[in-house]
Amino acid sequence: MIIHKLIVTNKSRMQGKYGNDWEHIDASIKDLIKMDAAKGIKSKLVFVDDETIKKFSATAAVSDYTSETQNKKTIDKLYKHFDPDYLLILGSCDVIPHVKLKNLIRGDDDEDIDSDLPYACEKPFSRNINDFISPTRVVGRLPDITGGNDYTYLDKLIKHVIQSKPKQIDEYSGYFALSTWVWKKSTEASVKNIFGEARNLHLSPPSAGPYTADLKNKIHFFNCHGDTLSNEFYGEKSGKTPSAFNANFIPAKIPFGTVVAAECCYGAELYDADFAETLSICNTYLQHKALAYVGSTTIAYGPASGQGLADLITQYFIINIREGFSAGRAFLEARQKFIRQAKPYIDATELKTLAQFILLGDPSVHFVLPHTTSTTISALTEEKNPFTKADERKARRVKLKEIGNTLQKIIDTPKPTSKLVSAELHAFIKNALHKYNFKNQTIISFDFERAHLLEGKSFRKASPGHHICIDKEISGGKKKNRILVIKDIGIKPQITLYESK
Repeated sequence: MIIHKLIVTNKSRMQGKYGNDWEHIDASIKDLIKMDAAKGIKSKLVFVDDETIKKFSATAAVSDYTSETQNKKTIDKLYKHFDPDYLLILGSCDVIPHVKLKNLIRGDDDEDIDSDLPYACEKPFSRNINDFISPTRVVGRLPDITGGNDYTYLDKLIKHVIQSKPKQIDEYSGYFALSTWVWKKSTEASVKNIFGEARNLHLSPPSAGPYTADLKNKIHFFNCHGDTLSNEFYGEKSGKTPSAFNANFIPAKIPFGTVVAAECCYGAELYDADFAETLSICNTYLQHKALAYVGSTTIAYGPASGQGLADLITQYFIINIREGFSAGRAFLEARQKFIRQAKPYIDATELKTLAQFILLGDPSVHFVLPHTTSTTISALTEEKNPFTKADERKARRVKLKEIGNTLQKIIDTPKPTSKLVSAELHAFIKNALHKYNFKNQTIISFDFERAHLLEGKSFRKASPGHHICIDKEISGGKKKNRILVIKDIGIKPQITLYESK
């Protein structure tokens, strides 16, 4: 059976949340499948808890909706059987759970990373983040409200997807961009990379909203602070962190088809709205006609003035959207490019970034029609028309799979080590901590497991691959982490300072 888009959800869990109102959602899904068919996309809804899937997937159904192991295993089997071009996870993390990957950065307040990355990879279930540096699948999640029981929210999101149509590039030329004052240089670089200029960048402070005119643009880009269980993003200047953006700014102001990329900590946290008493920014955007949202589930990082980590994966995504890629392919290629720019050694901060950013939205939605000036992130996956025949799309998926599988072979991953460093390197690290005024002198060290194979005779086997130190401070009454990364690969150690978003 040829299936282009596989939609997976847990029926018993959905019925437990919505009772008889599930029928309304089910009817909307059927309408979505009909609309997909009109676009040349054959879609199929499969329930991961349906015992009949044994007939074609050779796997047991999910009996415990909270089990990450069961969900990952079942979705892998379904994916292998149907080999779809798109995988749509329908429901929030209380329907199909995130996989909690172990965070290698000990002490940054995130023991685990809530991630959808494993669903985009062929590797079997694991909590080891190093196992998932080879994403090959085009995946997105269309969430309902975690802990919620009002069916109309998810029903509305599905109807938005049904109504979606790609537009001319001009409709995605304008932007709303908001940054903390202290990250001005970094955000300017990101916005210029996407749009060629950054004249309309808002800085907080002084900016505090409501940004009525700029919110009418269809691309929104944030480089602000975020917080758990919060519906606000925050600015920063002179030790103060005022509110910069509030979810209440969104309703009735953003246009249909808005695309959002948020570097902020917890920018895509799917928290229980009843517990927090406010709907998150990501859920609010989707509720009010945004069709794709990329953000982080946990504490994210980036440099104050340069480019790295959250800056890169978010801007790659937006660039791809403007090239005419589907939302899912835009994010997959963003992930793959992010990994490639780290080669041959991906460090613990880069691994966390890769795992924590997720796509919220139907991965098959296209926003921009083909345009003659299009250039792709990857020459291997260049396309002039995203609405070509299904076999051409499948050929692109094969190439993306080849790229993903290659990454596992050419990228070396970190392994914690207690190996002693040389006296020279020890002095270098201490000087760096002093230079950046780090009060915490605790160092986490890592080896690169295959570095001696990649570097050959020149590799200094006595030295770990990289070292991380975390320093915590309070800014404007809010916690802020600083991370110093020292890579000891090459002739001279490299130093990078990151701050929590």
